[in-house]
Amino acid sequence: MIELVVVIGIFTLISAIILGNYPSFNQKMAVTNLAHQIALEIRQAQVYGLSAKESAISSAIFPGYGIYFSRDIPTSFVLYTDINGDKKYNHTGTGRDCSSNSECLESVSIANGDNIRDICGTTGVTTRCASAFQLDFANVVFTRPDPEANITGTLGSVSTTYDNLKISLEPPKKDFFKTVVVWSTGQVSIQ
Repeated sequence: MIELVVVIGIFTLISAIILGNYPSFNQKMAVTNLAHQIALEIRQAQVYGLSAKESAISSAIFPGYGIYFSRDIPTSFVLYTDINGDKKYNHTGTGRDCSSNSECLESVSIANGDNIRDICGTTGVTTRCASAFQLDFANVVFTRPDPEANITGTLGSVSTTYDNLKISLEPPKKDFFKTVVVWSTGQVSIQ
């Protein structure tokens, strides 16, 4: 009988620990999945940009493809076709509605209360971040035949080319974050 009480006690203790940590674990997994989704969307833009994929929304032959992040829209990002070749996402309104924007291929909404915590671009030793109001939005564009990324960030009307771009993601509790890093070489990593 004592053995049964000990086993039930151990089982209860383990169950309490697991159930107590489940919400935190669930949020960490959601942010990790979001980081992987963003990395895959960036990789998809690279594949489209390097392949002989013609744009379905333009007569431009083999345009560049990119991803757009905005400081003002921390709950979504956009996969787009760079129709005019300016390496920027040209949109009207907020830029999230693909039906009214000719360059927009897909607007990806971020679910579960997660959001983009910060967007930072680095050139040499200088880093500019959206959280410090040094960056309004950023573009990562891939054009044929170059596998390297063209990373630009804009503050007001001033555009800057960066060596890498870091997109930090966080859950609603803000107790954990993941960062997706895109290098100008085309490498994408998650930290």
